[in-house]
Amino acid sequence: MKTIAQIRTFLTEINTLKATDYQTTDTVADLYCLIENLYQDHRLVTKNDGFIALKGQVHDGHHYVKDLRAKGVKLILVEDLSLVDSADSPFVIEIQNLKSILSSLASWFYDYPSEQQSIFAVTGTNGKSSICHFLAQSLSTLNCKVGVLGTIGNGIFPTLTDSNLTTLDNLSLQRMLRTFHSQVVNTVAMEASSHAIDQKRIVNVNIQTAIFSNLDVDHLDYHQTMEAYFQAKRKLFLLPSVKKCVINIDNHYGRRLYYELIEEQEKQVFSFSLVNSQADCYMPIQSISSGGFVVDVFFKNNKALAITIPIIGEYNVSNIAAVVCALLVNNYLFADVLKTLPSLHNPKGRLEKLIHNGNALVVIDYAHTADALANALQAVRVQTKGKLYCVFGCGGSREHSKRPLMAKAAQDMADFVIVTEDNSRTDEIKDIVKDIISGFDDKFAEFIVIEDRKQAIEYALSKADVDDVILLAGKGHETYLDKNHQKIYFDERDVVLDFWRKND
Repeated sequence: MKTIAQIRTFLTEINTLKATDYQTTDTVADLYCLIENLYQDHRLVTKNDGFIALKGQVHDGHHYVKDLRAKGVKLILVEDLSLVDSADSPFVIEIQNLKSILSSLASWFYDYPSEQQSIFAVTGTNGKSSICHFLAQSLSTLNCKVGVLGTIGNGIFPTLTDSNLTTLDNLSLQRMLRTFHSQVVNTVAMEASSHAIDQKRIVNVNIQTAIFSNLDVDHLDYHQTMEAYFQAKRKLFLLPSVKKCVINIDNHYGRRLYYELIEEQEKQVFSFSLVNSQADCYMPIQSISSGGFVVDVFFKNNKALAITIPIIGEYNVSNIAAVVCALLVNNYLFADVLKTLPSLHNPKGRLEKLIHNGNALVVIDYAHTADALANALQAVRVQTKGKLYCVFGCGGSREHSKRPLMAKAAQDMADFVIVTEDNSRTDEIKDIVKDIISGFDDKFAEFIVIEDRKQAIEYALSKADVDDVILLAGKGHETYLDKNHQKIYFDERDVVLDFWRKND
């Protein structure tokens, strides 16, 4: 907690405002009022909190100032005083470069929690959540208390609460790190999205180890080009706090990043690979079975043969190689790290299995890019005796180029495809479907369009036999459908289990 006087002194010291900007509007009581938290979300603010009013892409925080003042909120920072009712202006402070100082303000307000934590940050198009969860699983087996921040949820592993963002905003991120610190959680595995890196949401977070999984076509509605997307990811590894860089050199962009960082000679750079024996951490796959993968592990002068990892998906072996490499370069013992591998399991919504006797195996995965979909289909193909069904859609209000690419991946890898809805947001589902099916070959007929996702899943369940596998792609851990900025409860697990119960 900080007093308003302390907050204003801090803002003055970083040359954000002058003392004359607020002296005439305050009472002594106001100046020494304690502020418990700072929020950008007006719905979370109480009279004991401060509110940060920003102009967002969808919502404008300035619109909520009047209501918050009526509730007794005594500290409100705004970007533009002209957007606030003049009657309220004596109660707010205008900071024209507010976004640019948020990370500094948040870190200071919550007493620099990350300075006392070991933080692993993972970036890449695919694999961020899985790497964070495999990392948390391994560290927990090693008796570490681990904080997790990412798409699947935030909290002390394994108890997580839902998250609306891959990477939290500046204030929420520092608040969570402070909460971790207060509960003696000094190791954190967090996802770093390209948006968050580009928007400087992770600035002033003391990240020491940065991990790169891969790069694939995604988020081009925001970055416009793959080069801009790559450069956004690259910024994570250039943060002054980052000492160790752990890079997947099986990915084209990963190899590029690895060699660029090696050439710059400013960081400790380590590679991991499933196929390149020259990598610092080399984990070749020796065999695949229904029980998982058997791998060898090589790191420097250490080696271990025939280690069984009971997970689904070859790309998850790569994700686990990232974890092994990251732990070993941070001085965890080779033997101890190896002991954690047999207990690893797929995270929720990442090749998650639903099994019911006498029915097809259902696998739920978050795959929402062409590369991720191809990898997920390939992963379940090795366990498919019969047909492989693929149910997927594409999100709305995002770049369109991946839609036909995902169709091509589904056509190449699945036996039958059901095109349906995903988070359509503000786009018309029919327009999304049109983009998707444009990626199918003209002669390809093994697909059907069922726009309602519940009906699409039930159709697949009704058609599949016991030896078949149904991949439900795109939703993963999510338990909603986003339509016109409204999130409607929808959990694919409920649909599958209800269908099975009704048909027993």
